[in-house]
Amino acid sequence: MMEKTEGTIFMLILVASAITGKPKWPLQKCSRNDPQISECILRAARHAMPLLKNGIKELKVPRMDPLDAGNYSMSVHRGPVSLDLLLEKLRIHGACTMNLTALNFNKDKLRALLDGETNKVVIDANYILSGKLFRVPINSRGLITFTVGDLHIFHDITFIPRTTKKKSFIEMNINKIKFKTYEKFHMNTYNPSIAHWANDALNKLLNDNSRLLFNSFSQIAEKMVQDVFAEALKPMLLNYSYDELLPETL
Repeated sequence: MMEKTEGTIFMLILVASAITGKPKWPLQKCSRNDPQISECILRAARHAMPLLKNGIKELKVPRMDPLDAGNYSMSVHRGPVSLDLLLEKLRIHGACTMNLTALNFNKDKLRALLDGETNKVVIDANYILSGKLFRVPINSRGLITFTVGDLHIFHDITFIPRTTKKKSFIEMNINKIKFKTYEKFHMNTYNPSIAHWANDALNKLLNDNSRLLFNSFSQIAEKMVQDVFAEALKPMLLNYSYDELLPETL
């Protein structure tokens, strides 16, 4: 579910890898006329990952690890799952440890297909959870941590050049983010207003059904990833034109 790893962080890397002449960002340079442009951007993206951890102030890129993601709500009422979940002060840890495994960039359509894998992503937040799971009533609030291991994420992203009277810039459209596979999904809740045994019982119920919950909430969580990272990256894209991001020559 919350494997919202940093999914869209890769959009930033893709665009940033082609920026030239920007101070304090020592990335490889890519030209849109490079016959090996996908390989060039992938190399630059891999090199950029560690730089994103603390953010890049000059480019208005926020800190990406951990990333403060605000509040998000999600609901599933299907089959044995009937739950409403509100997450507040959500933070994502580990997005910058992502290993980018493959990238295909279509320069005519300005479309990027990107695959990545991470050994571990952790999400923590304040939570309010209510509803039923297999007819077991749940009404709890407190702190929650989601841990996702060996997560494989696919991204389909399009970049659209825009021109106004004042400036030219790139608009980013996230067509799809998909959590393809994972090996581990663990939840830990802590409600300070109930006994330890009650916390333990809730955690056992959730984790005994972790795969069901992952599958039930995955589409909503994928949309959450899109929203959170698109918002984080939007300021940077608005400051650069298409020619600045992907010049014809270096």
